[in-house]
This record gives sequence, structure tokens and C-alpha cells, in this order.
Amino acid sequence: MVRGRCPVRHPLRDRLLDLFGTQRQIMRTANGRFQRSLSLRTFLRFIAIFAGLLTIVGVGNALWADADSAFVLQIAPSQDAIQPGTATWSTGAPVFFILTMKNDSRYVLHFALTSTRNKLVVLKPHETCQDTIEVSYLYELANPGEYMVQIERDMPPELGSGVVKSNVVKITVVE
Repeated sequence: MVRGRCPVRHPLRDRLLDLFGTQRQIMRTANGRFQRSLSLRTFLRFIAIFAGLLTIVGVGNALWADADSAFVLQIAPSQDAIQPGTATWSTGAPVFFILTMKNDSRYVLHFALTSTRNKLVVLKPHETCQDTIEVSYLYELANPGEYMVQIERDMPPELGSGVVKSNVVKITVVE
């Protein structure tokens, strides 16, 4: 085994090794190739820096997670405004949707329900609440055909500004 510098210089590799403050140890193996051995200190420094970066990324994702995923809206069609049903209505029949709102954030949210009741809701982290919306009261669905329904509402003030959208449901109005 012969110790010495590798005849081929790699500036980036050398800079990284200098950055970690290692001793450069180059050994020639039996087949004539050069092999670098890292000290335990260098290896542990590398692991500590890598773990620190992963922690920073993880904390950043938790703190600055997408606000849309922190407040979730889910709609389901309902014929009786009480339980989910099929997405088909007769012309002139009231078209109801059950709106489920889920707080996936770590904040307590305060907002008004979307119905005409103007009721203030307090939603703790990981809680859900439901509201009923009569879409036919807001939009005229007199013509038979297929419609796409999606609910949109303002983001609760605790999560910043913007809007959050529900899933899209395809409904059918028949004669």
C-alpha cells in the first residue's frame, strides 16, 4: 500500500474534503487503483450535516405547508339535505349538497357557515363540520343536462388570504 496524492485532481472533491476538514488519505490498492479512505470524524460530520438539512426541510414543510391542504372542502350530492345520495335530480327539484369542512392545520379556525344562517363556527385542529348548501337556490338548473359543481370559499383568516376549492362533482338533471 502506497500513500500519496491521487495523480488526477478533482477540484470539487478536494474542496468538499477541505470543507469537512478531513485528512486526505489516498491508498493504492493491489490492482493499482487509488482509493480514498475517510476518517470517522469526516463521516460523522457528513451524516450530521445531512440529518440537519433533512430536519430543516421537514420543519419547513410543516411550518409552511400548503394552506389548501390545511383546510379541506369536500362535497357530496344529497336529495334530502341530510345524508349523501345520488347525483341525479328531476327538473325543478331542489339540488342539495353536503359540504364537509376539515381543519388539517394546527390552528383553531373561525369562519361563518356558507348557508343563509350566518352561524359562526370554531373548528379545532383535525376536527370536521358539515353544512348543507342548496345549489338550486343559488343557480338556475331548469334545463335538463349534466352540470359540474364545485364549491369555493374564502380561506379562514388564520390560514392567510386566498380561496379553497372543493372536489368537483358531476350532476345530472333529468325531466
